[in-house]
Amino acid sequence: MRLEDMRALVFGGAGFIGSELAAKLLLEGNEVTVFDSLYTGKMENLKGLQGKKGFKFIKGDMRHLEEV
Repeated sequence: MRLEDMRALVFGGAGFIGSELAAKLLLEGNEVTVFDSLYTGKMENLKGLQGKKGFKFIKGDMRHLEEV
């Protein structure tokens, strides 16, 4: 399966592993939305992705269904 031309939602995407996954997916031509509460994740992990076409960040907590 090729991971391109998809829409991806990465929970915890501002953490180290999540941000690397988001970067890889974006590099392969996917639209990527990162959803993170920033409790342990950091915006600095996403600095290379911000402003890129197809990237979106949402600050929220997945434990609160209305935020998802």
